[in-house]
Amino acid sequence: MAIVVATGLIRATTELGGWSGFARALGSGYGRVLLAKAALAAALIALGGINRYRALPRIRSDGGRLLRTVVPGEVLTGVAILALTGALTSLAPPSGPGAPARRVALVAQGTNFATTVRVRLTVSPGLPGSNDVVVGLQDPDTGRPIPAEGVTLRFECVGRPDLAPRTLELEARGGGRFTGTGTQLAIPGVWQVTARLQLGSEAEEIPLWLAVPNPEARLSRSPGALPITTVAFPSGEQVQVYLDPAVAGRSTYHLTAFDAVGGELALRSAELVALPPEGPPTRVPLRLLSPGHGVGELELSSGPWTLSFLVETRSGGSLVASYRQVIPASEASPAAGPPGFARVDLGEGRTVQVLVARATGAAEIHLRFYREGGGALEVGSLSLSVSRGGTSAGIPLERIETGHFLGSSDLPSGRATFHLAGEAAGEPFEVSFPLEIP
Repeated sequence: MAIVVATGLIRATTELGGWSGFARALGSGYGRVLLAKAALAAALIALGGINRYRALPRIRSDGGRLLRTVVPGEVLTGVAILALTGALTSLAPPSGPGAPARRVALVAQGTNFATTVRVRLTVSPGLPGSNDVVVGLQDPDTGRPIPAEGVTLRFECVGRPDLAPRTLELEARGGGRFTGTGTQLAIPGVWQVTARLQLGSEAEEIPLWLAVPNPEARLSRSPGALPITTVAFPSGEQVQVYLDPAVAGRSTYHLTAFDAVGGELALRSAELVALPPEGPPTRVPLRLLSPGHGVGELELSSGPWTLSFLVETRSGGSLVASYRQVIPASEASPAAGPPGFARVDLGEGRTVQVLVARATGAAEIHLRFYREGGGALEVGSLSLSVSRGGTSAGIPLERIETGHFLGSSDLPSGRATFHLAGEAAGEPFEVSFPLEIP
């Protein structure tokens, strides 16, 4: 029993990021459920000890009265432990406040109506709070710097009319470059940043959009043709979201909120702000079909989208987070070929050839990526999952050489849906296609 307790404690501290992470977790919903489970486990051990060392030796003298008293308690305690174990599987350990947030600069660019001036805005570190701001002005055709007498930025949080617009006047640095520092991006969400340029006697206003992430939110995505994104918050609350279908065209956005013990979290309102690859964002109020489940419809174009949700709970709290999702043009139609073979267009002149071959049991999956003209295509990040019969499984891939990856899995014969996502030639891709597995 001591070995079981010790190994369980070691595993818990390892998964929570050491003793400091273990201590932080105890203050969250996840930690409270974990403590309750540990307390019940200790009670179950104590009841077992009473049975072993007191009830059984006295079974003849008291007719088994003590044993009959203790056994129902053991059964109820065991059932409660199983219930809490189920609740833990639906919760994510909280992210540690001491973990550094990713410092990734936010970039947005746009042109004026006459397309005579291009504005490039860079915000670093791109998190709520103080940020360094750089604006560059260029001629869209020649790329030459454009001088300006002044640049002022106006910041407005989309979907938050309660927050008054704030401005930041930048300082000229020469060569069409202007800089400044400010705390105008105060909270996570999608922001409209309007650049007002003073060009001689005329003024131009160019709208730009940025999605400021929530550094406290932890994001994960399940593989498959219908990827589900789970966002976990330090409070133990979670939000699960997905698009159906997750391809270009008309789609339905689903959002479900859960409390710290895995039950549905009652919401007062929910809204999606969808930022397309180009152009202004779309606000989509979500209809609540149940206390914690909302849906909304929107039109999707292909390319990288930033999706930001804001939910208000009935208890007065709010949850907000942004995440990126690449929308494929449509479900790919692979080029005709023998069973186990597909050639799929990834766009931008990129293609991938998929070959599934079976030797003795396990299926080998070869992925070969090609650029326009037929040469091998350098691929950065890459993930593969296969869906069949309502279930989906990720398949580890090994890089053999440039543009060639190999995976192995015990895939049964028959039709399945392959889902590929990654980055190649500096551009993301995400595509789903059917394939007959030999």
